[in-house]
Amino acid sequence: MLFVTGLVLLAPGGLLNLVIVEKLLWSSRLTLSGMTWAELVLTLTINAALWWSVARAWKAIRSRLSAGAES
Repeated sequence: MLFVTGLVLLAPGGLLNLVIVEKLLWSSRLTLSGMTWAELVLTLTINAALWWSVARAWKAIRSRLSAGAES
């Protein structure tokens, strides 16, 4: 169950990161370890931005629903 949860939470950034690394960094002069670090940073950044956006959207939806329930 923990594996599936991690996969769902990290998959969006991992997929986008795969495309970025393949297209932009693969032909660069970065070493394999350098690409690994770049991939890690990109994955974490993309996932953080994605889940921050989801949290803000959820908060906006909840506030609209609770405001509509009060009136």
